[in-house]
Amino acid sequence: MTYETGERPGEFVVDIFDPKGVLILRKPIRAYHDFTGIFLKVRDGRLYVVQEKETGEKLFKAFRMIWK
Repeated sequence: MTYETGERPGEFVVDIFDPKGVLILRKPIRAYHDFTGIFLKVRDGRLYVVQEKETGEKLFKAFRMIWK
């Protein structure tokens, strides 16, 4: 996984590759981060991310990815 800081606070631009390693998408995603890194994981066709609301409350979200 590769990423860079996005335009908005807490946003990262994530490079998404297909199973063969070909870049298919650059996607800005809001994700919680601390000194250990960002809380974002891809596993078994799903994208898991922890986001933080303005109140400090943490949200855990899961997205299904479909390769076309």
